Amino acid sequence: MELQTLKIQNFRGIKDEYTFEPDCGNAIIVGPNGSGKSSVLEAINYLLTNNIRQLDRPGMGSVNKDEIIRNVNADGDCVVSATFNDESADDSVDVQRSVDDSRLDPPQEDLPDSLLHIIETAQQGQHILTRDDLLDLIITQPKSRRQVLSELLNLPDIDDRRLSLQRTRRNLEGELEDAKAKRENTFERLQELADSNTDEEHELRKALLEEINGLRESFGGDPIETIDPESVRDDVESPLETLSAQALRRERPQVELQNFVAWLDRLEEELPTELERVNSLLEECRERESADVSAKRLELLELGEDVIPPDADVCPLCQQDWDEKMPLHEDVRRRREELREFQSVLNHLDELQQDIVNRLEEGLDHLTYLVKELDEDEYPEVEELEKFERRVEESLDSLRGGLIHDRSFHRLELPICEPEAPKIDIEDKRIVRASNSLQSRTEELDDLSEAEEEYERIDTIAKRWQEYEELDEEVDRLRSLLSDVETAERAFIESRCEVIGAIYEDITDRVESYYCSIHPDEDGTEASIEVTDTGADLKKEFYDAGEYPPHSVFSEGHLDSLGLCLHLALTDYLQHDEKSLLLLDDVVMSVDQDHRLQIARTIAEEFADEYQIIITTHDELWAEQLRSQGALYGGSKVHLREWSIDDGVKESRSYIDVYEQWETVEEAMADDEMERAAHELRYATERMLQQTCMSIGGKVEYDPSGTYRLSDFRDAVSGRLNTLTGRAKDNLNLHADDEEEMWERVDDLDSEFGKVLNDVGQQLNKVNRRVHWSPGKWLTLSLDEFEEVYEAHKKAYDLLYCDECGSSIRYEEFDGYCELRCNCRNHYDLRWN
Repeated sequence: MELQTLKIQNFRGIKDEYTFEPDCGNAIIVGPNGSGKSSVLEAINYLLTNNIRQLDRPGMGSVNKDEIIRNVNADGDCVVSATFNDESADDSVDVQRSVDDSRLDPPQEDLPDSLLHIIETAQQGQHILTRDDLLDLIITQPKSRRQVLSELLNLPDIDDRRLSLQRTRRNLEGELEDAKAKRENTFERLQELADSNTDEEHELRKALLEEINGLRESFGGDPIETIDPESVRDDVESPLETLSAQALRRERPQVELQNFVAWLDRLEEELPTELERVNSLLEECRERESADVSAKRLELLELGEDVIPPDADVCPLCQQDWDEKMPLHEDVRRRREELREFQSVLNHLDELQQDIVNRLEEGLDHLTYLVKELDEDEYPEVEELEKFERRVEESLDSLRGGLIHDRSFHRLELPICEPEAPKIDIEDKRIVRASNSLQSRTEELDDLSEAEEEYERIDTIAKRWQEYEELDEEVDRLRSLLSDVETAERAFIESRCEVIGAIYEDITDRVESYYCSIHPDEDGTEASIEVTDTGADLKKEFYDAGEYPPHSVFSEGHLDSLGLCLHLALTDYLQHDEKSLLLLDDVVMSVDQDHRLQIARTIAEEFADEYQIIITTHDELWAEQLRSQGALYGGSKVHLREWSIDDGVKESRSYIDVYEQWETVEEAMADDEMERAAHELRYATERMLQQTCMSIGGKVEYDPSGTYRLSDFRDAVSGRLNTLTGRAKDNLNLHADDEEEMWERVDDLDSEFGKVLNDVGQQLNKVNRRVHWSPGKWLTLSLDEFEEVYEAHKKAYDLLYCDECGSSIRYEEFDGYCELRCNCRNHYDLRWN
């Protein structure tokens, strides 16, 4: 499915209506800066995605997109429509999108799969490359690069799963540490109960059993061999009917209760102030984030401050003039200072968060102990303690998740606080009343007799031992789970690295191939995208000095060509066998002429016949290089003139391609307009010889005045072809069966081009008389005489150009062989060692 016709109404720089007709082929749009070239590509992108990429860039948040999408000087609907044609299925589809509606008509579910593929590719963003996009994947931070690549390669769920395993591991680590701490506390209490310092579990159990049996003996009970709370006091009579108040008669529960009450008083007094400080800092962070003051930009700005001269007035990335009141270097320094201040705020926020966590963990320790020690049946206040314990745990969970983890900086609201204020919510002071009630009961209790304490001690030891065994089992369970999750995480990461690494290796192989074809002097240098825990590191070999991040050692032109290679490699990988649109918007501005020619060859050889390529440029030479190397694959070239607010985008008819020029000459001849025919013929011949000269590497003698004659290009083409055919015949063996036919074809070309180009030279005088001589001197040239001139020039075109692919004959050298051919090899395909 390919784009046949695009109609644009009142969209961006296009006023009224403009029709772009690539006719299902490749195309190049040539025009000066600001002529509206990008508006055509934006219209295609808008039609397919309902989006304009330029308006999604940083700093565009306050822009009213509907107003900017519409042409500012036009009335009427803003609509983009297109006809896509599938030649293999002999089927065409008309689609459109209006700014007033924004929905695709017809909807996607009614479209054929081949067009849906184009739309899906466009929604990935891999169908179009602009100058702003070139450096994004080259100089971006590794984490951001991996996010972009993951989205393009449809791998985001892989990272989600890795993060899910990571979160599970961290949660288990936390649970394991909590269980181990509780087990340790219980072990210490058992040491106190057994009056033993042993660190061995079996020795402690032995000491506890001796203590229990000693107490049982004092009450007339027999020795036991197991510590079981259900049976530890069997056959032992209680000295009193009830011992329910035993817990608060002991010293430690009393101390824990006092500590909890004191902690609660401090919490009510100090936590509101701390929460106000935290929420104030969170508000400041939100404001800074909304102002695009992001900590992830700090490293790039620090690098920018080092490389931007103090007096710089041009942005080093986009090469645009810096029009702000503040100098560029000072603005970068100011932004860097803002980011450092922001980082300081984040650090302070982390400290406050940890202080609150420590405060709540202290109270939770007191609560946990009291809830376990006090019997709820005899101490109804325990219900309030348990409720408050859960709210403290929930508050800790929300804090341990992190205040700045996802950079959303939501207001901090803790379950122990009222929803809209930092005041502590204690449910009408119920927790205070409960703790005061427990203290009062402690003060009113009489001392238990020694017998009652010993009787209670039997049960306490058994319960604490059972608690220890349960905690020990929990530690073993969590440790086993953690080990399993760690193994799964390692295996997942290894598999992920293997899978993604293979994908990245495939992509970087393509990048290296494209890059070396553009920079043959660097053939053999390698590029790599390495999967790491923190991102995707892109590195490029710099001659023999090792691998470096590209932006640290390469020039702007090299970075642009590397960015183009990476984009093309991703495009080719992602689209596999289902090729789609490939839009390139003025992407070689900083690349020199020779390397642009190599880029044109790469596009011609690797993409021109498989993708529908639409390229914009302001550079006429780049357009000619694309044409001569076959990147258009016979497609059209559109020239735009200077844009104006009144007329919008308009095509210029002042330039016609060589292969179209002959029709113009024939039309002038048919109308008996000899003067116009002579002008058109000379123009066509000059362009033809210039392009051929460039394609075969012909050399024109330098003229300081910059004025070259048509004969200069003819002589350069003739001399170069003479050299190349001579080399070919010298290297081809006339007597070898496999080379005899090639030798004869080279000899035919050698015999033909001299005669044809000589005829052009002989007829050139007649053309010049029509073009340069004063009126009256050329009127004697009849139509019949001019037809002889036309035929001589047309024969030169037929010799040097291929009607199939529209390219001129071109010369290339490879390892071990040379070629003289057209792009499609139908007209010429000559090869020799």
